[in-house]
Amino acid sequence: MKHSLYYILPIALILLTSCGSKKIAAKADSPLPVEITSGQSYIHLDTAKTEIIEDTAETCELATCDTLKYTDYTQKLTRGSMKVDYEREIDIIVVHSSHALGTDTFNVDGVINLYNRYSVGAHYLIARDGEIYKLAEESDIAFHAGESTLPSDPSRHSLNKSSIGIEIINSPISGPTEAQYEALAMLTEDIQSRHDIKYIYGHSDIAPSRKSDPWAFDWKRYFNLISFSNPTKKENVQSIENKDDSGKIEEVIIE
Repeated sequence: MKHSLYYILPIALILLTSCGSKKIAAKADSPLPVEITSGQSYIHLDTAKTEIIEDTAETCELATCDTLKYTDYTQKLTRGSMKVDYEREIDIIVVHSSHALGTDTFNVDGVINLYNRYSVGAHYLIARDGEIYKLAEESDIAFHAGESTLPSDPSRHSLNKSSIGIEIINSPISGPTEAQYEALAMLTEDIQSRHDIKYIYGHSDIAPSRKSDPWAFDWKRYFNLISFSNPTKKENVQSIENKDDSGKIEEVIIE
């Protein structure tokens, strides 16, 4: 039996590489997340499921893939979000930076423990290796924006209720990694497939007097990956009626 496995596994992998874009998912028990790369396919194991998915690198460019992998950590964020009894109208994504306190500042569990300590949180967290952790359901309000104002429309405040928060693990001197930019782009487009996202800002944009994150972040690079730009700011417009020499009333716009 042991010898036969050496023949079965390569055959299975060959079959997988020729199955087109087919995705096979099955339940499995595994103590730790594992990802094994083999040829054109990979096998991803975690505590909840096994996924065998064809590597779509040749046919699926960055941020356009239809399969997003993430680890469900919604049970670990205990104090940073709340459920609501209505359907949220989400049109904002807010990008943040976080790191843990202590020696291992980029530790995922350390970051989440810090969120719980201060009763804050986001919907998603992206680790240094690009692994995406889901911390709250998108239907829930996550406490990530705080006192905030939308730059494109200053009449909108308290943006938690209409936004999705994404945290990136990095520091002011260690910007996001290549893997984090790629994961952020893919996650953003995945969110856009479910919500009409009109605005994407950093925490420092919506709360400039309080926040400076995301740290060392290349916005041009990120927006190029997702082909996005924010709308121009709504002007403070006031109409005044003026009469010219002919008696015609004209409108004067004051910005």
